Amino acid sequence: NVVANKRLDLLIDAVKELPDNIQNKVHLNICGNCRMNKEAFLQQIGDCKSISTYFKRIPDEEIPELFTKHQFFMLPYQDVAQSGPHMIAYNYNLPVIASDIDGFAERVEDGENGFLFRVNDKESLKAAITKAAMMSTSDYQKMKDNLKTYVAENNSLEAVSKKYIEYFNSVL
Repeated sequence: NVVANKRLDLLIDAVKELPDNIQNKVHLNICGNCRMNKEAFLQQIGDCKSISTYFKRIPDEEIPELFTKHQFFMLPYQDVAQSGPHMIAYNYNLPVIASDIDGFAERVEDGENGFLFRVNDKESLKAAITKAAMMSTSDYQKMKDNLKTYVAENNSLEAVSKKYIEYFNSVL
């Protein structure tokens, strides 16, 4: 869902303000049901060719394609309780560009398995997008490899089971 705390407005402005040589390497797809005034977003986007919108509910069967055809998942949120999309991105080995808020900062190792930027800071977001756009193929593959290792060590069935066993042993 497209909701205010996800700061889509900030992301749109950041992409639109990227220098041409960076903006030409970036394409932002905004996907999800928009309960807010989507006309305001469309007006904000204007004629920017680097941004496409798909304001609709995304059926489950379309999720894999969305997460596998992109290079980064954008999380410009100003606050978050739980982020299902973040963990879905990790499930598909998709690095994220995320604000440095609690909920993201403990899972994103900046420059290693994704990028962090200062929350609500457009210039910091633009810098993170620029880093991502300028990555070499080998650096991007290394980031994906790092993310795969991170998920295996922290989110895999084996890792989570081990944490539960350690917890239960500590209380016995």
